Amino acid sequence: MKVYYSPFGYPRIRLEEDESAIIFSDTHLGLPPKSNIHCNILQLSSFLKKLKEGKLENEEKIGIPSLFVLLGDILDFWQGSVNAILSDSYGIAKILLSLDCLKLYIAGNHDRIIGRFTLKDADGKDDFIVTPEMAILESGDKKFVLLHGHQFDSLFVKLGGLWKIESYIYSLAEGFMSLPGRTEWYMAGLSALSGLLLLVYGEFLKGLPAFIKPFIYMAPPLLMLPLLIMTIRRMQDELWYLFILPLSKSLNLYRTKYRRPRELIKKGTIEDWLEANRDIIGRVDGIIFGHTHAPGIAKSSELIVANTGSWLSEKYQKTTNTFIYLKNGKIKLFQYIGEKCELLAEA
Repeated sequence: MKVYYSPFGYPRIRLEEDESAIIFSDTHLGLPPKSNIHCNILQLSSFLKKLKEGKLENEEKIGIPSLFVLLGDILDFWQGSVNAILSDSYGIAKILLSLDCLKLYIAGNHDRIIGRFTLKDADGKDDFIVTPEMAILESGDKKFVLLHGHQFDSLFVKLGGLWKIESYIYSLAEGFMSLPGRTEWYMAGLSALSGLLLLVYGEFLKGLPAFIKPFIYMAPPLLMLPLLIMTIRRMQDELWYLFILPLSKSLNLYRTKYRRPRELIKKGTIEDWLEANRDIIGRVDGIIFGHTHAPGIAKSSELIVANTGSWLSEKYQKTTNTFIYLKNGKIKLFQYIGEKCELLAEA
């Protein structure tokens, strides 16, 4: 296996003959327990254990791959707390990190915050690559682009980079919420009250030197900021589902969730993205992504389009616990069910 980086900074990986890759996405570790969507942690753990032991049952042997790709939204930093994320991912991470293979983590929209991490062991071995956008994977005579898939969602396209603000809100909110009990809310409220009082009674400070006045005017919004950030963090689900998503529908913005590869091909979403990024990625034979939670493999002319699905239990998606297996240019979609791997599609 060869690993190098393009001039644009994303990794390019070449699998040699008989080397394989396993690709999955959308585990959303850390989702709140009361959520109507939750990660199938026990099944995911069972899958990784069987893989490590070489006991995955299927028509062909699926052993530890040369490359293990985590295709985004593995950790849910949008809705999960740090404690929940660490608790959910601890057992999974122990098994995954023990696998003797290269790991590639491509950040999604829910785990964007880790997209710029650099991970190396004590000896400086670079065996866990993290990249914020995409990667190119070559296998056999085919070249695939790997990315999470939110790039196809017109809501994210229209918002530009504004959706990434959520990552910063999360980091700041978790910092503010590190105090015990409700202390953080009391402190944030006191800070906001101080800012409000300064705003109301600022006119009494007219006698201050001119160079101090700009700082006085800047202080109120800064003092109110902690309470604002914590409120947004606490109510982000309501803001997203009650305001932003209905707004996107009213503006006829195309959402990709639960849409299978064939639907995205028909809409022209995949081809439009590839054409827009042709100068960056060049010609590719296929594209592998997640995000929609709708597993499948489809072809458009000579282009292979594959979705990894998810490891979630949710109301609108019955086919879950799925992953992509790539070897010698041949791509297969499997579902892990009853401690066995069932072939769903191939190309």
